[in-house]
Amino acid sequence: MASWAERIVLYISLSTICAVSFYFGYSNAVNEGIRSSLSNVPRCTITDVSQEIQKRFNASVRQELQKVSKHPKTATQYRKTSTSLDEGVEAIFPKSTTGDYASGILRVSKADLIRQYDFGVPNKHKPYEDDIDGMIFYNHPKALPSDRSLLHSAIHGKLENGNRVIANATVSEALSNCDAMNVLFLPLRNSPMNSFPECYVMISDFESYHINRWMRLPDFMTTPKQRDRVLNHALPLRHVGRITLPNKGVDELDVPKLWDNFEKRKKSVLFEHFDIVRTYLENVDSVLKDLKNLLADREVVGSDNTVIVMTVNQGQSELLSNFICSSRRRGFDISSVLVFPTDAESKILAEGLGVATYYDEKNFERLPSGEAKVYGDPIFCQMMFAKVS
Repeated sequence: MASWAERIVLYISLSTICAVSFYFGYSNAVNEGIRSSLSNVPRCTITDVSQEIQKRFNASVRQELQKVSKHPKTATQYRKTSTSLDEGVEAIFPKSTTGDYASGILRVSKADLIRQYDFGVPNKHKPYEDDIDGMIFYNHPKALPSDRSLLHSAIHGKLENGNRVIANATVSEALSNCDAMNVLFLPLRNSPMNSFPECYVMISDFESYHINRWMRLPDFMTTPKQRDRVLNHALPLRHVGRITLPNKGVDELDVPKLWDNFEKRKKSVLFEHFDIVRTYLENVDSVLKDLKNLLADREVVGSDNTVIVMTVNQGQSELLSNFICSSRRRGFDISSVLVFPTDAESKILAEGLGVATYYDEKNFERLPSGEAKVYGDPIFCQMMFAKVS
């Protein structure tokens, strides 16, 4: 007969077996019930979870990049290392070809640009010109705007109606990181004043501020008549002067003729210039002697060995009066001013204003006394000769 100790061990073993069997049986029943109730519910796959995580990750990265790009210490470094903000979107100027001197492009309002910077051109409306934008090319990534969205647009362009176009910006935004600005004035609009097709070429080379113009025109040396020097698309491009008629391409600067009519001995403008030069050369010694005495007598030469030379005729006398009066009102020293009047009336006026004058009657008596009506008219041209003589 089993002892009491053996009975206790047997009892514990049977109890353990029963408990384990009950647990696995209950667990199996519960799992079967859950599987049965969820049999019609779609199951999540690893792929679905990965895509959702990827979306959240990309959104987080974009948010952090936006913060970094606006931080003053890291914005420059960000522009250096980021050549493409969207994978698969090409830059307008690929790095392998033009990227070294054209990192991006934006367009700005021409009217706003002229209002903010004095380029020396009239700030008023011109038909066919003022209603178009100017374009800004960036030669280096550091010149690109700091704003991340604008930086992206300058590099990759902007999507409008499914097309990639040049993005627009304000003048201050577009030029915010430019340390220098080179400005070209060109007839960009296809207008009645610019009716033939043109190309604008930018190449990397030694810096030059001269614009070379090439056109499909005949060789002027072998085409004596100006009417035959017209644009011809069948001809190759050749280097020409800048002064050409916009609609036909005819070069206006022709070699002047000696005679307008040789049989009637009618001199051309070239002979007229020769006569002017001869008069000047015949009298230059006496003129210089008179000037030397005048400068000494009137003490015109300033302490810095400077003489301010001006010329005026009766038609421009109001400009001279305004200059003298305005200078004195502002306390400017005009004792070194020497006026060369081209007529007796202007001489009397200048002397009445208290400035030194020299009236060279031999060289200036032929000049007109009236004002020019328009820029470049005969009166204007003759007065320009007086200024450079």
